Amino acid sequence: MSRDHQLIARYELASAQMEFGFSEAANQTLEDIPTAYELSETEAADHQKFTTLLGIKETMMESSVPVGCLSQAQTDNLMDYVEANRPLITAAAVAMLKQNDPDFVFNEIILEPDTSSVPKRTRFVKGIESNTIFKLYPNPAMDYITLAYTVGEMEFHSLSIQIIDASGRLLYSQDLPSGSFERLLDLREYPKGNYLLQMVGNGKTIGVDRFTKVR
Repeated sequence: MSRDHQLIARYELASAQMEFGFSEAANQTLEDIPTAYELSETEAADHQKFTTLLGIKETMMESSVPVGCLSQAQTDNLMDYVEANRPLITAAAVAMLKQNDPDFVFNEIILEPDTSSVPKRTRFVKGIESNTIFKLYPNPAMDYITLAYTVGEMEFHSLSIQIIDASGRLLYSQDLPSGSFERLLDLREYPKGNYLLQMVGNGKTIGVDRFTKVR
């Protein structure tokens, strides 16, 4: 996995941890990044943006009514990040703006050739598609849980799953074949609690789900 992919995976893990309610683990994952990686000036700026984004996300999760819960300053921050031209940062900011205001639509500004000396700006809606489908059952689980997944055979040259506990520790990793399969996962050695299952394709997180072990 390249260094860039490693950094992306850490930020995606922190986002998933926050999304599933593991705020302490998410903040710790973020705090560990500058220690684990010597960040360039651009990467350090991105790290600050991700830290701000997760702080806003935590505020939204703590609110009983997420719609309309953001302050004007927070909304302005997110709008700045939408225009940051950094895919992960833009995607996270758009998702939060949409959650805060269901009528929000992201229109990316692009340049279109024009006969005049001033570029003409048009707008289009940028969509994100995923051909990866997976589910976990039963959930909650006891001793075993089944992962059923479908991944396009030509979509990724490497595919794996990871199980991560609430503190962000990697407990299990396994390579998978592409296609449609079911895989039985043994949970007998894990204490009861909440866990994340992360699917990774070509070194990048392509899906995350939470499961609970009840005994």
